[in-house]
Amino acid sequence: FEPFQAMSQEFVLARARRLLEPPPTVNLKLNDGVLEAEGFATLQWVTETRRSVRFVPGVSQYRDGNLLDVDRIVNPSLLFVLDRTELAPGQEEKFKQLMADIERLQALAESMKKNARLEITGHADGSGSDERNAELSRGRAETIAAELNARLPSKNNLAIAPVASK
Repeated sequence: FEPFQAMSQEFVLARARRLLEPPPTVNLKLNDGVLEAEGFATLQWVTETRRSVRFVPGVSQYRDGNLLDVDRIVNPSLLFVLDRTELAPGQEEKFKQLMADIERLQALAESMKKNARLEITGHADGSGSDERNAELSRGRAETIAAELNARLPSKNNLAIAPVASK
């Protein structure tokens, strides 16, 4: 029974998992003092981990290049033409980034033998009637879902569906 203060790879990794509390979607690996995180997590967890990992004894370096910030998928901030369901001019780069993030999420889910379900919610600015805003929100969600379904390579582990905004 080795004391928990030991610096063996197993103890350092166990200590890192306990102190950093990664979500189930994040896998931590340790190799020669270098802690690597891969998977997907919220920006809050990524930021807190970058700040606190330096206090984990036995970890000399931290890498999270294979970690996906899911907040970029949850809130991509795509803009639409006023009172329309078409994307505003200049949104193509944001949409391409969203597609790249979703493809990465899809690949990560596949490597973890998980399924991913994206629910697309549209929003309106509130300047129209409740009925018109609901119609716009639904139409915008359907537009994005249709574009993603058309452009992303189809795999069995990803479902994309528009949902009514709340």
